[in-house]
Amino acid sequence: MIKIGNKIKHEPGNEEAWICLCGSTSDFYPCDEDGNEKEQNRHWQTYSGSWNCGRIFENDTLLIVGVNPEPKRLEN
Repeated sequence: MIKIGNKIKHEPGNEEAWICLCGSTSDFYPCDEDGNEKEQNRHWQTYSGSWNCGRIFENDTLLIVGVNPEPKRLEN
């Protein structure tokens, strides 16, 4: 079970590199509060999601706020 309220972590010595609780270090995407992918823009994104496990987290606090194991992807 994925607990809401936990936080993902930073890689040691790199505040810009994330490590999800599932172990993923590179499979993140910008998303809305429901975990659905949205286009990245120059402005700070509020949420990111993990393609690996579906966790949704706040970028500034790293707090896990939800889970969406089947997010809507943008059309390529």
